[in-house]
Amino acid sequence: MRRAIIACALFGSLLLAAPGPSAGPQTVSLLYAGSLASLVERGLVPALSRRGMQVQGEPMGSVAAARLMLDGLRHPDVFISADPEVNRQMLMRPPRPLAEWYVVFAAGELGIAYRPGSRYASAFHAARQGRLPWYRALEQPGLLLGRTDPALDPKGYRTLLLFRMAADEYGRPELTKLLGADENPQQIFPEPELVLRLETGQLDAAILYRHEAVARGLPFIALPAAINFSDPHFAARYARYSYRTRSGLTVSGQPILFTATIPITATHRPAAIGFLQFLCSPEARTILERFGLRPVEPWAEGNVSQVPAELRDLLRPAPQP
Repeated sequence: MRRAIIACALFGSLLLAAPGPSAGPQTVSLLYAGSLASLVERGLVPALSRRGMQVQGEPMGSVAAARLMLDGLRHPDVFISADPEVNRQMLMRPPRPLAEWYVVFAAGELGIAYRPGSRYASAFHAARQGRLPWYRALEQPGLLLGRTDPALDPKGYRTLLLFRMAADEYGRPELTKLLGADENPQQIFPEPELVLRLETGQLDAAILYRHEAVARGLPFIALPAAINFSDPHFAARYARYSYRTRSGLTVSGQPILFTATIPITATHRPAAIGFLQFLCSPEARTILERFGLRPVEPWAEGNVSQVPAELRDLLRPAPQP
């Protein structure tokens, strides 16, 4: 039954992504970070539909999505990533870059979501209220913890970095053992599937972004800013930790930022510009907040001279390091 529920939910996502005969100037194809599925499907898509724009969306891990683009298997009008490094190191890399710039539009934080019906719920509640160290809650024998693949998804490699930082912060090197191997198959699930497994009782807890827990009504254990990638004041500390994926991508810890770009190969460029105009609007900011993200006053990075003129007045100068 649990597998059936997951299969139906994933099929629903594929329906949203499927191309249709109505594709035209007011249709935009969107390839986006899987953690934003609720925001896109229940927030942005209805709002844009009221404005006469249709969105064909496909969610997945940002690294996996960029790889499909580089391999010529996806040609979205807009790409939304959960990490600016995916743009910089993959899509903007010479000699044939697929993107020249990107817009930063939201920030987030990493923490622990759990199922209220879990047999470990009392420990999770205590950790959420600060009466028990969060890592103690995860040390319960038999607890089933879920996370995403560090080779395919920024949340996956941020999870590894978080536990390494925590091990140093608390002087407890054994904390990294809670994850097992970097690519532990007993813990790793595709990003669109992870929350569903938690909700249907196949997991007790999962490493998620706060906005994922908010969007799905899951209780969330907030972690200290020194390790949760939420605070620019700790940027230097985050940056001391890095991870190299099996495909050769080397990423260092950074505050969590979500970005959007229009790839060079975009087919419906006017609609893509319209999508980003909306994403930078006050109405979109309200939607982002409702779904648990922290909107930022948007800015562009990369070759900003190539940012469409229609977007420039909506952007502030990039913050200085």
